[in-house]
Amino acid sequence: MGTGDHISDLNELREAGIPLVAMDRIPEDYAGPSVSLDNLKSGRMAAEHLLDLGHSYIGHISGPLTLRVARERGAGFQQAIRNRGLEPGPLPPLTTIRQPFTDLGTFAVKMLIDLIVSQDPLSLERGYFKMSQKANYKAELVGVFGHPVAENPTVVMHEAAFKELGLNWRYLTIEVYPQDLADAMKGLHAFNMRGINLTIPHKVEVLKYLDQVKEARAWGAYPLDGVGMLVYQGAIGFHLWTGLAAPVPVMYQALAKAFGL
Repeated sequence: MGTGDHISDLNELREAGIPLVAMDRIPEDYAGPSVSLDNLKSGRMAAEHLLDLGHSYIGHISGPLTLRVARERGAGFQQAIRNRGLEPGPLPPLTTIRQPFTDLGTFAVKMLIDLIVSQDPLSLERGYFKMSQKANYKAELVGVFGHPVAENPTVVMHEAAFKELGLNWRYLTIEVYPQDLADAMKGLHAFNMRGINLTIPHKVEVLKYLDQVKEARAWGAYPLDGVGMLVYQGAIGFHLWTGLAAPVPVMYQALAKAFGL
């Protein structure tokens, strides 16, 4: 069976005496039999191959860092770069673009090309890149459920972040009455929404409808007050939804403006 990084059911199945073999994505705390690639080595070999060919602009399109395979392959890429006496960073010789879903791969490649072109404006004229883009009028949806929710300002920072990164995403502020929460959560799946924030009065009641619960600190959250709290909570959600680093200063500025600060 294929696994994610945080599936506790694997150990429960093994303790129950049910034979199983975990494949591909192996949780770090899983101690049973498994079959997997050496992801660190594979990332290192891929980077070494490109370096041996003489390439100086190396693009690494990664999955979300919540997955062990993405972390290990990225570490292998960085290790190969450092072994050549170089230092990986946000610009070449190694540029990493993270994307959480397959259908964002084209967007990730475009971001990577934009970064390279910004360093070498003539690269397009030389014919290094040829991309055909199909029309896509579908927006990815995220948002917030609450009641009352009309005065919730989180939409301004998320919409500012989407605009900053050129994402065709929309953040919806949705009024959900307490008696309608179960239906709203079903609608979340029906509309294929990428994620949702919960505000009063749903923060506790929603737990019964979740597939998995994880402590916020494990995602990098920590206690803050005021605008900083909203921005950093929003930044964590942004990264979980999109797989991209949140433009925190842009989010903070948008939210502070909404509060008249």
